[in-house]
Amino acid sequence: LLGEDHDQELFDTLEHRDIPHLLLWTTKDPRGKHYVTVNQNKAGQLAARHLLELGHQSFAYIGVPLLHNARAAARLAGVKKELKAAGILLAPSAIIEEDHRFSSGRAAVEAVLNKHPETTAIICTSDYHALGVLRGLHEIGKCVPTDISVVSFNNNDFSAFTIPSITSVDLKQHDVGVHAADAIYQMLNGENMKSINIQPELRTRESSGPAKSKKHK
Repeated sequence: LLGEDHDQELFDTLEHRDIPHLLLWTTKDPRGKHYVTVNQNKAGQLAARHLLELGHQSFAYIGVPLLHNARAAARLAGVKKELKAAGILLAPSAIIEEDHRFSSGRAAVEAVLNKHPETTAIICTSDYHALGVLRGLHEIGKCVPTDISVVSFNNNDFSAFTIPSITSVDLKQHDVGVHAADAIYQMLNGENMKSINIQPELRTRESSGPAKSKKHK
């Protein structure tokens, strides 16, 4: 089952019929339920920390609508947490919510830079948004990462082959699938299983670099 927000009636039915089940991609600990997930909050922190270490102070965030996407909301919460620890507040107007398409990232670039032309770092909720952002920045004459750094999430295969290649936080999608299959197998065989919270990893590539002001000191 994807996520933790399901009617209790569903769980009651599964348990009544003795059907093994577990939750995938949860963002909080679902008490009494087995789960396999990735720490989305930590992923957001990794992305923000990487850019902070490169000297960035002016951030924007481009992602999917958050209302019904707990995973994306958790990533953004991690970004905000890391920035706040560094004394930086991410302005609401610097957060752009667009549908999960290549074109969404492209369209969001102009919107965010019109409001915040001082931006030197853009964090995208996925590599799909990031690809559109790269195109949008190219079309307005911005060089990545010389003018603006871009970091995203998922570490899709194509992120290593774009120009520039995309710095991305690996959300370990393959590992989630492997652990989920193992967990169901254990449950079918009456074995005890432990819930798993996989830690994300940053894959540093060409789209992130030192903040412009830092380079020219």
